[in-house]
Amino acid sequence: MKAIVQVGYKSYVMDAEKALAFLGMLDQAEVYESKWDGKGSAHYIYPRESDSVQELKLLPDVLYRMAKLAGKPNKE
Repeated sequence: MKAIVQVGYKSYVMDAEKALAFLGMLDQAEVYESKWDGKGSAHYIYPRESDSVQELKLLPDVLYRMAKLAGKPNKE
């Protein structure tokens, strides 16, 4: 079975077991951010907030195969 994992505004498809492991690792990760402050780049590392967007949805095999056949959508 496949799963759709959403992290931020992107969604990824992977095996369900790997998706669970990935979210488990991500839950233990810290956030890295760099910002330009006018004098140079400032770097920050801080704990991940629990309200950050991440989601897991199961994807039936039939729908996975159908979507895989459709491929990448056209830019309109």
